Amino acid sequence: LCSYSQRAPKRQKPTLSVQRPPIGTHYFLKFMEAREEIRIRREVLEEAPNKWYQQESFPLMSSIRLTNVHREDDKTTRIFRQVCAPAIQEYLERPEKQAELQGLFVFNYALWRAFGTGAFVEELGFCRFQGWGEQEKDEVVQAALRVWQREDHCFTDAYRPPAMARPMETHYFRCPNSDAIKQH
Repeated sequence: LCSYSQRAPKRQKPTLSVQRPPIGTHYFLKFMEAREEIRIRREVLEEAPNKWYQQESFPLMSSIRLTNVHREDDKTTRIFRQVCAPAIQEYLERPEKQAELQGLFVFNYALWRAFGTGAFVEELGFCRFQGWGEQEKDEVVQAALRVWQREDHCFTDAYRPPAMARPMETHYFRCPNSDAIKQH
C-alpha cells in the first residue's frame, strides 16, 4: 500500500561534539579548499562517495549538503549555460535583440531554479515565451511529465522551495499509481 502521508521519517542529522576553531580568513579558505577537493573527487575523478570526504578538519561536511565553492562548476549551472548558449550567441551578435533576451534570461533562470534539476532544464530548453498564460504553463507541465516518465527528477533537493516537492516526486516513482501528484 502506497500512501504519501506514510513516507519514511526524516533522517536525523548526526550531532558531533567537535569544538570548532575560531573562524577567520585562514579557516574559511581552508574550508573552501576542502569543498573544492570534494567536487574534484566526485566529478572529475569519479570516486566512490566514501572517498569524497577525507578532511578531518570538517567532519560535518559528510552529513550536510553544500554547494560548490565555484558556482560555475555546479553541474546544473553548467547545463543552464549549455542550454542558454544559442541565446547568448544571439545576444552577442544582435544588439537590437539584447533587451528582449535579457528579459528571457531572467525568466528562464527563474523558471529553471523553481524546479532546479538539469534533467528538467534540458527537457524544457530555453523558452521564448511572449507571455505566461495557460499554453505556456502547459508546455512547462508537459516537460515535467516527460522527465517523470523517464523516472528522473524535476525538483532538486539542494535548495528550497523545490526541495519541498522532492519527497512527493520520489513517492510517485515508488508508487506510480498513487494520487500523490494529483493531490499536490
